[in-house]
Amino acid sequence: PGIIGRKTLILEEEEVYFEVRGGICDITTRRPYGELQSVDKVNVLCCTGVSSSLFRGMVLCPGSGCNHDLVAELVDEMKSRMKERGDTGQIRRTEDALIEIRALKSDMEEIKSDLRAIMKSLNVAPTSRQPDSLSFQTEMDRGDSIA
Repeated sequence: PGIIGRKTLILEEEEVYFEVRGGICDITTRRPYGELQSVDKVNVLCCTGVSSSLFRGMVLCPGSGCNHDLVAELVDEMKSRMKERGDTGQIRRTEDALIEIRALKSDMEEIKSDLRAIMKSLNVAPTSRQPDSLSFQTEMDRGDSIA
């Protein structure tokens, strides 16, 4: 809507929200950062603004179009969130999860080893179906009730 109407851009934690209210043209959209195709700083005549697929072909020029610092800050922040929450962020989170799973697996092996040592010292034989697994019956498994 150009200078007529109001444009609102809200950078939420996981999504970006964009609203245009111009009387004739009203648009409301929100998208996860990972789904934004691009965010760029653009110059239109003597104005500077932000271009993105989110804006449906419009250029967002904050203020009177001369706020270069705000445009640069918006572009940097949106690109940072796109990277953090998009494909690159997903790969990083997957790698972090794999590291945690490996650490848990190692901890579990230590616990099983300690449990075997305790059982051996108490002369308790493990009930196992597989040679390297441990299984125990609890009171609830046997059907005993706990009062």
